[in-house]
Amino acid sequence: PYPQETSTWPNGTYRIRGTIPANWQETFVVLQHQLASASAALVDQPLELATRKQMVKNSQATLDQRMAELNGNPNAPADAGDIVRDGLVASVRKYESLRDQQLSTVDRLRRKMINEYNRLRHTISRCVEMADVLEKEYGQPDSRKPDGTVQNRTASSILPGSSVE
Repeated sequence: PYPQETSTWPNGTYRIRGTIPANWQETFVVLQHQLASASAALVDQPLELATRKQMVKNSQATLDQRMAELNGNPNAPADAGDIVRDGLVASVRKYESLRDQQLSTVDRLRRKMINEYNRLRHTISRCVEMADVLEKEYGQPDSRKPDGTVQNRTASSILPGSSVE
């Protein structure tokens, strides 16, 4: 019997055999081994449970930190940047909005510049046409420059990239 085990037995007469058949001894050894394994597992269970609880606590702390990075930390110090206070999600939205506004402005200015350039090309083309009409009506003006070279009055010579002649 185990220590203090006999005190849990009900009152009565018990006989403990000194000799046990061989096959029963093997069964007792197996049962004692299982009982020792179960006792060791019972002792290890609180340690395993404490380890798992600590792992859950650490995981929760890491998750809270990551969520604060994403959603912002209202308790952040005053000298912390916008990204820390507002969070990555809000900061990305804000910077995307600023970028979209800048792209819209650039696009508007680019379209305006193209329209003005086309208008300028058209005006130059009209001026060249009018000069040709005047030349036909009143004759060729002296087209020499002060350095003695002859000036060519086509739209392409006045404005590079112009296809109107």
